[in-house]
This record gives sequence, structure tokens and C-alpha cells, in this order.
Amino acid sequence: MAAAILNTGIHEEEDSLTWFKEKSGVMHEGLPVNQKLRARIPSVNPLCRKCQEDEESFFHCLFSCYEASETWNANQFPSPHQLTAPWRWWMTLTDLLRCRPGTTNLLELAAHTIWQIWKARNSLVFEGYRKSPAAVADEARKALESRQASP
Repeated sequence: MAAAILNTGIHEEEDSLTWFKEKSGVMHEGLPVNQKLRARIPSVNPLCRKCQEDEESFFHCLFSCYEASETWNANQFPSPHQLTAPWRWWMTLTDLLRCRPGTTNLLELAAHTIWQIWKARNSLVFEGYRKSPAAVADEARKALESRQASP
């Protein structure tokens, strides 16, 4: 999935570096979600900080958590929460979008949405600030518009 995200045109240095590391295997399944942290630090609570209902895995954090799912819905994407793997959702999404004009923008919006969901999670974890799914979706759209406006 990281390779597909890198092909969408995201060019902010910090964003590209994160996905490049994921693609190259440096961070493969290494995003520090609570489930991964718990494996190394037993005192870490494995529950999602947003919903407190499920273990915070990579998939849960970015796709199946209620707030992540609401963010996807706010940007009018099919909900990924019913699938068991984000890669399947990404491949299904790209297959659906290939049949429609303007798909590059939608794929870039999906990549920006993933990034903004992750940043919102970190904002809650490290700063105690919770962003609404609508605000996260709006930030993804603004990031896409900003990228498109730059030369």
C-alpha cells in the first residue's frame, strides 16, 4: 500500500519519507500503534485511544475505528471497516476509481485521508486534542488542494 500511496503525488518531505520507509520495509507494520507498543512494553494499554473499544492495530487505527470510518465517509469513500485487510480495501478502491474520470485526485485524497487520520491520532495521543472526523476529512481535502495549487 505504501508504494501505491507514494505514486499519488504526495510530495511533502515528511509524508514521503514516512511512506518510503514503509515501502522499503524499514517500518513494515511498524507504525507505533498500541498493539505493537504493548508487545514491547507490557504496561501499555492496547485499546484504541479514540474509541476505547478495540485493540489499536494498524488497520483499526486507519480504517475500522469508528472515527476513521466516519472520516472516510465524510470524504465520500466506501467504508473500509468491513474488510479484513487495508490492502484489499486499497486495491478495491483503486479498481473502482480506474473506471471513473478524475481518479488521480481521488487516489491522492485517499492518501491524504490516511495521513490526516494518523496525524489526528497522534494529536490525541501526544497533545490530548481530539479532532472530529469531519475536521480530519476537511484537512485531507485542504492538503490535496494545497498540493494541487503548488507548482
